[in-house]
Amino acid sequence: MSTLALPSVFDKVSGKRVYLPFEFGKDVNDFETHDRNLWAAPVLRTLGLTQLATLADGRAIWAEGDDLDRLKAEAERLVGALDEVVQETGYEPVYVNARVGAMLDAVRQAIAQGGEVIIW
Repeated sequence: MSTLALPSVFDKVSGKRVYLPFEFGKDVNDFETHDRNLWAAPVLRTLGLTQLATLADGRAIWAEGDDLDRLKAEAERLVGALDEVVQETGYEPVYVNARVGAMLDAVRQAIAQGGEVIIW
């Protein structure tokens, strides 16, 4: 099971959610066990990454508006503390950067379009 980040907007005319063009296959993480190992790491809580840490419980993050800004800030904080995260989790920097980078791409696109992002 992969964790994916997907940006979308609500089309007021049709009343439907429209998923924004996004490079599918940009996994935020690889498999469920890796999800728990990375997102459940105590360092995430220490850094105050409460939204990202919910992924460890298998819950989706659905963010729009101010929540998108908070999610972006958390992801950027994780990137800024990459050395600490890598040291505690044992994951390679390129691994963590790739997952968080995909998430940030989706969040930035959702912000630019006035939309939302779901990460599951």
